Amino acid sequence: IPFQGRLTNQQGTPYATGQYTIVFNVYGQSVGGATQWTERHEKVGVTNGMLSVFLGSITPLPSASGNPQVAFFSSPRFLGITVDVDDNAATADPEMVPRQVIFPATHAKNADKLIGPLSTYDWSVVFGAGNDPGTSTVPLSKIAPFTANELPNQIPASKLAPNAALDNLAASGGAGITSGGIVFSATANNPTLLNAGYTQLGLGQIGEGWRANKGPTLAARTGGSTVWTGTEMIYWGGSGTSMYADGARYNPTTDTWLPMTSVNAPVARSSPGIWTGTEMVIWSGAESGNDISNNTGAAYNPTTDTWTTLPASPILGRIGATPVYVGGKIVFWGGARTPESNRTWMNDGAVLSKTGSTWSWQTMSTVNAPSARWTHVTVPMNGKVFIWGGITVFENGPFNNGAIYDVATNTWTSINTTGAPSARTEASGMWTGTEVVVWGGRNAAAEALKDGAIYNPTTQTWRSMATSPLSTRWAYNSAVTDSEWIIWSGRGWPGDPNPLDGGRYNFIKNTWQMLPTQSGIAARWDVSPSWTGSEFIFFGGNSNGNVRFTECWSYTPPRSLYLYQKQ
Repeated sequence: IPFQGRLTNQQGTPYATGQYTIVFNVYGQSVGGATQWTERHEKVGVTNGMLSVFLGSITPLPSASGNPQVAFFSSPRFLGITVDVDDNAATADPEMVPRQVIFPATHAKNADKLIGPLSTYDWSVVFGAGNDPGTSTVPLSKIAPFTANELPNQIPASKLAPNAALDNLAASGGAGITSGGIVFSATANNPTLLNAGYTQLGLGQIGEGWRANKGPTLAARTGGSTVWTGTEMIYWGGSGTSMYADGARYNPTTDTWLPMTSVNAPVARSSPGIWTGTEMVIWSGAESGNDISNNTGAAYNPTTDTWTTLPASPILGRIGATPVYVGGKIVFWGGARTPESNRTWMNDGAVLSKTGSTWSWQTMSTVNAPSARWTHVTVPMNGKVFIWGGITVFENGPFNNGAIYDVATNTWTSINTTGAPSARTEASGMWTGTEVVVWGGRNAAAEALKDGAIYNPTTQTWRSMATSPLSTRWAYNSAVTDSEWIIWSGRGWPGDPNPLDGGRYNFIKNTWQMLPTQSGIAARWDVSPSWTGSEFIFFGGNSNGNVRFTECWSYTPPRSLYLYQKQ
């Protein structure tokens, strides 16, 4: 198979002209999976990144007996390309991403059997003496006569139930689409479509965009508890003209909101919410008058629409503890006591867990813990918690240090500061599965930032992050997908307009893409967006002058779906 390609690095710069050793692998899926064929080409000429080779010229491609390559390429295959940098087959080199799809080739190896008088195929039962499907017609003697009741009777369409034909097709796994029609599916090999006579053609790209959703019958607010359950977004509490103790649940599929019970709910407050897989947990937070009066909390079960009061915690109530759910437990650390006129910052914490129907607390060790702070970066990572940055008062400046807490051993390990981002507060971070990304925030002069860095906890090293096209910001809104970090709006330099732009950071490729703009939506912060698996969705928020919102918006990033054509 002749193959041409252009080699570039992650920034899109083509490989220098020269000779390279390149390994080509074929897989049955776009990510992961076993190698089904491999071929190593040495001294491949590359000119300004361009290359040309013949796949199969060294290692024969898989084939079926008497019909080469037909069986192998009758379903989608994916070509992986690896440049052997040191020209040593014994050392591993990273494969380039993404893999290139090889579209399946349709075939009908017995189609010729349907044309001409073939003695091995007896068609006389249908075509009579002609026995030739290419030229003969079906004689009437081969068609059973109609009965008296069958021939004259017809059923007018007006007598059929509405959508009867479509319903019958759907019940049998079919669809009301004529031959040649195209449908999309998120599944690479959709059995329903394949059984209904569709052929998978490969991947297609679906565009991105914003959508205004129905809002709840809640007062305008910001800073509420927001979680995604897998089917619904739960929003409770928050602040507006007062603190609130009500909430609602939003279903994006039906664009509907359901109210939440107030029986046994926590007192009104603004506090982060944590989803455990079955319940939303709320603990402490800012209460009326921005004063913490207790360390109470409760857990909400959306299946039963009930609240369960949490036991008293071993640590004082606070704001800014940025809780995370990791290793089946909820970790609360750091934060500050209010009121603002006499604020106290904390460097202690506690872990909340549930056994059966019983909630319990465990005090966190303070040995080697970071110094007291709030508005720090908190990221859950494989049974551990990454804590970095934050501040006490701006006169003292923010931090550029932190530590990692191990939930299982109740121990702290300092984070290496060599190569770390500059000191900052009100930044955010995310876990890629192997590394932590930190971006944005404010520096000691309260200036908004637009840079960041990536930390590898295994090697305890920082590396640079691709330059962002976004404007500077802090306290921004973000959510993590399976391969990207979506960042939108937030706050700019104090007194400046809040940024209305957004971007998608691909942490696999270390690249940025800007989000499209949308008329009718205002810049805001403190909305705690949810990632539904397909949408970045949020309710409410805050803007300059303490303007609160009642709107619900969602952004859908571009997606790759599989194309199927009806045969």
